[in-house]
This record gives sequence, C-alpha cells and structure tokens, in this order.
Amino acid sequence: MEIKKTSDYFLNIEDIARFKRKGVAGLVWGIIFIVVGVPLLFLYGLGFVFILCGIAFLITGSNYRRRGKAQVLRGDEYDSLVYELVNQKGGNILQKLGLDTSEVQLIKPICFICFNFLESQKCKVGEDGVPRSNIIDKTVMFFTENEMHFYKISCNSINNEIRETTKIWFYKDIMSIEINNGNKIFDRETVCYLEVKISLANGKEETIILSGEKADEYKESVNAMRYLIKEHRE
Repeated sequence: MEIKKTSDYFLNIEDIARFKRKGVAGLVWGIIFIVVGVPLLFLYGLGFVFILCGIAFLITGSNYRRRGKAQVLRGDEYDSLVYELVNQKGGNILQKLGLDTSEVQLIKPICFICFNFLESQKCKVGEDGVPRSNIIDKTVMFFTENEMHFYKISCNSINNEIRETTKIWFYKDIMSIEINNGNKIFDRETVCYLEVKISLANGKEETIILSGEKADEYKESVNAMRYLIKEHRE
C-alpha cells in the first residue's frame, strides 16, 4: 500500500500521468543502453559508458515510476496529515517554554493552527473550495501575571522542514497589535488572509497569519489578547 504523503496534495492527475510516462521511458532507454553496451565492453571502454548511461536511465525511470504511484489527496486527507504533523512535532509546548501549568492560569492560552500563505510556495484550492498551502503554522500564546510566552512551529509539507520559535515578552514591551488584510497570488489564484503584527519596544515585529474557516474566531481571540495586554500595561 502506497503511503500517502502530504506533498502529494499539490499533484494533479496530469502530474502523475507525466511521471508514469517518464518512468516507462527511463526504464526502456536504460534496458536499451545496457543491452547495446554489453557487446561493446571490449571496444575501448565504449560499452562501459553505455552501461553507465543505462544504469542512470534505470534509476531515473524507477524514481519516476514510484512517483507515478502517488495518490492525489483530498483536502480533508491533507488537513488530517498536516494537523497530525504540526501537533506531533510541537510536542510538549509548556516544557519547551519552561513553564508550569500553575504559572499560566491568568487566562486560557490562545492557539492558532493556520496555513501560512504569506511564506508558502505552493497553494491549491481543494474540491471543497478551501485553499491550502505547503506551510502550516501552529502558534500558542500563554499569559502569566507580567509576561506573554510565545511559541510557533512552522511545518513545510513538501520538504518536511520544521522551524520552531519561542519568545517571552513583558506586557510593557508590547507596543501594539495590528490586524490587517493580506493577500497573495498563486498561479493566478488570489488567496486572502489576516495578518497580525505584534510590534515591540525594541522595534522588532512578530507576524502571525490567520486563515481558514476559523479566521474570524481567531480574530476575536486577538482582540481579547489586546485588551488583556492593555489592562496589564496600565
């Protein structure tokens, strides 16, 4: 049984058909070069060159043939795989932040899991009309009496690259939290999202991308966070 990979979501039927054609062509040319090369082995090494070319064709053809067995994932299948990936790789977030549950009882932690269209290279609108990208972020914020603890993990579903960020900010150092509309064009498909910018006293910024069906719900959480920070700065 072929294992379903998250990167297969961005394939289509034409891609798989092309992989199959290239796989067959590579195997055929590999066999031809080897068959011709064996009798030529004693002619000044010419046969050896043919055999090497044949092996190279066989390897390339095998790789394409394997890709030709890929399955185009449905949107909900892709969601399940990437959500599992981001949650599994995130692990114990409190431990990574060096926190204990007793320290973060001020308000309920805020958690966003969204496709990051701003940093993604691939995007596909699924059969359900929902756009999805190759980078998915999980952002979690915990609140103590004086600080906000920030954690973000970004997973690239194509190359399995993982990036993690942990930060701690005093409320007094958070100057503003802005929510702006953003968009990006992928192969003539324009995808809209919300961009949250947290500006700090040292001039640095942190950007969070909110997307998907829960974007408006997440926006309400950001507004609640604004109120909390304002309250603790005064």
